[in-house]
Amino acid sequence: MFARIILLALCSNSTYLMAQATPGRIRQVTLYRDQALVTREIEVEAGEKDREIHIGRLPENVIPDSVYAEGTNEIDIRSVRIFRQASTDSNRAEVRELTEKISKLSQDRERTTRKLQLLNKKMEYIDQLMEFSSSSTQADIQRGLLNATALSELSNFSMGKQTELHDSQLELEFELVQINEQESLLKRELDLFTQTSTTQHEVSLQIASHGNQPGSIKLSYLVTGCGWEQQLVQVFDAELSGRFYHVATPLLSSFAYREADLINSLHTGLLQGSAMIYLDDRFVGRSQIPSIASGQHLVVGYGADQQVRTRRQVLEKSDEIQGGNRRMTFKYRLVVANFKSEPVQLRLFDRLPYTGQSSDVSVQLFPPKLPISTEGLYERIQKPRGILRWDLDVPANRFGEKAFDVDYSYSTEFDRNLMLTAFQSKDQLESDYIELSTPSSGMGGGMGGMGGGSMNAGGK
Repeated sequence: MFARIILLALCSNSTYLMAQATPGRIRQVTLYRDQALVTREIEVEAGEKDREIHIGRLPENVIPDSVYAEGTNEIDIRSVRIFRQASTDSNRAEVRELTEKISKLSQDRERTTRKLQLLNKKMEYIDQLMEFSSSSTQADIQRGLLNATALSELSNFSMGKQTELHDSQLELEFELVQINEQESLLKRELDLFTQTSTTQHEVSLQIASHGNQPGSIKLSYLVTGCGWEQQLVQVFDAELSGRFYHVATPLLSSFAYREADLINSLHTGLLQGSAMIYLDDRFVGRSQIPSIASGQHLVVGYGADQQVRTRRQVLEKSDEIQGGNRRMTFKYRLVVANFKSEPVQLRLFDRLPYTGQSSDVSVQLFPPKLPISTEGLYERIQKPRGILRWDLDVPANRFGEKAFDVDYSYSTEFDRNLMLTAFQSKDQLESDYIELSTPSSGMGGGMGGMGGGSMNAGGK
């Protein structure tokens, strides 16, 4: 797998770089404090001796008195005139197309919201039905009239409906998230169009040619409001090799996220800065990358993948007293659904209760059927802090009754006279987030921090 890295310099006058409707090309830009001197070169074909040339779409922030033109030996500049002209950017087809897409997404959101409201009412009805069934069962037991067959059928129906409605609820909620994300991206694109200049500058040159020969003209002008912020200018382009995979954390999100673990194979380091992330030529978001030395790993996140989902459920829970100790046992199932027609490499994360340096509480993980990751950095950094990770190859079309399951269980044991208290401190969550996003660890890139918090033992 290869990923392209493009380094960009910055200049704040976005209007200037978007001015494309001019003949010739920019030959030189000299940046001063809050100003830039721009020089364009315009090729002039052989033609009439005396003629007028129009150069359009100069930046809005151009200083009119600074406009200067000079010709080669074959061309004399007789006069230079600059004037303003109204722009028709607001009527462009791109703006109309974006507006129509945003309107359609708004309608889709309204329909999805109504479906979700109706589904919630159905779930409330099922809950009422189960409550009624429970009350009726108690009454029948007291009267000795319990109909086991009817009770079993009603229970199976209610539980089946609950599962079906819950899956539909997750799909509709995910659909709403996707609609909102798409609408946000389209609105940002629309802003880029609508924020462009509503007026343009044009230059009219009166020239005289010698000997009916082609020549060229240099047009120079000053532009205000320039600096090293806002506008991007490409200065470097390279490809980095690496691995592409998915990351899922059911404890935090039902979505899986796409990541790439790249290696800086260049002979120079990459400086810290902001990055615009694209996947298959489609913009997916913005991020910040740290300084990356030559040979160091760089993890890049590419956003959520709606075709890979996950959830976490409790299968069993027990609480028992053994001598002077209290032992609590938990069994969890991490469910992965792959709707893709090809297999997916997935890093699946969960966590055990973390007790820090406390010796009052013992946490024991029972060997899971699918082994925990043996990756070196994970075993050294994350595993001792109770973070669990599985490196999986999830086959294609594994969803519904064929979903990919990962089961594990653990126990906590402590003095029966102690009381456990769990907390999620802000510092703890931020620490986990930074740790999983560290490029050298090969993790992170949009999956967020690991939840679960820490565990303390105190007197009863």
